[in-house]
Amino acid sequence: MKHILLTLYIALVSYCAFAQTFTFKYSENEDPLIFLKTGNVYVQFKKQTSLLGKEIFLKSLSDNGIETENINADIVKLQTSTSGFDHRNLSSILSNEIVLCSSDELIYPVDSTIQWAGNDIFVHLKSGVKIEDLLGSLSFPYTSYYNWNRYDDSEYIVSIANYDAFEYASMLLNSGNVEYAVPSFHRKGIFLQNVYRIL
Repeated sequence: MKHILLTLYIALVSYCAFAQTFTFKYSENEDPLIFLKTGNVYVQFKKQTSLLGKEIFLKSLSDNGIETENINADIVKLQTSTSGFDHRNLSSILSNEIVLCSSDELIYPVDSTIQWAGNDIFVHLKSGVKIEDLLGSLSFPYTSYYNWNRYDDSEYIVSIANYDAFEYASMLLNSGNVEYAVPSFHRKGIFLQNVYRIL
């Protein structure tokens, strides 16, 4: 058992060797979340994207020296950490009309899982704040919002497109009108390859 744990630890350290620290504050009253940023990127396609559209997009990535890994029908991982690809060139690729959102690949050191942000942000409004007024004051490209907790009219999910979920969540928090704002996360165990979704 000790040999297995040692092997897993060495693999994790090797995986994280070139990772950068990424800190995200989601609430005024809580400690920030700390992640390791690996350099890889996840791209989520819009639901109506055709198979041909995805193939053309993936071919353009391949032409730019980026290897890809299909996570599911709507999500692809870009292996940019090993390709020597200049991340400044990603903005033009990710502005493609079939891309719903993108996120850096992050490792949560507490449980060593790989995760990335989706395009939904969970928001808890402060008392007296109206979601319409808050979103209108920020002038950001949300696509929809709805109250997800029928027992609490201050709990919302705000969906965005073609925008960084962490940056949008930070702007919501910095407005001073929310208790918390945190992106939804997709998570994948480094050694257990099944993908599941959590808050």
